Amino acid sequence: MSNIEYEWLLIDDFDGEEPTKEEIDKTIEEKLWDTFNRESRPFYLESSVAEELFKRHYSDWECYDEDECVFLVIREKGGERYALFRVSPYYKLSPDVDKIYFDD
Repeated sequence: MSNIEYEWLLIDDFDGEEPTKEEIDKTIEEKLWDTFNRESRPFYLESSVAEELFKRHYSDWECYDEDECVFLVIREKGGERYALFRVSPYYKLSPDVDKIYFDD
């Protein structure tokens, strides 16, 4: 299986409202695509690219609460077709458990 390279755009000027296809097409014409740096890990689904980009950049985008979101447009490098993703933080409960030992 060959490694697919991706490009992406951040669209954060819709205040959580889902943009129309026409708005996305206009934004695509006006912005330059960023290359997705895979860091030697293969990504084969555009949705996994969106997840990874959000993990890397959520603090830069100041997107901390579950009701906040950004939109990411992702395509194969140089491709014409793209996918649009609405991405927001989702927090999971992950307990930290430590066993306690007594000096007996």
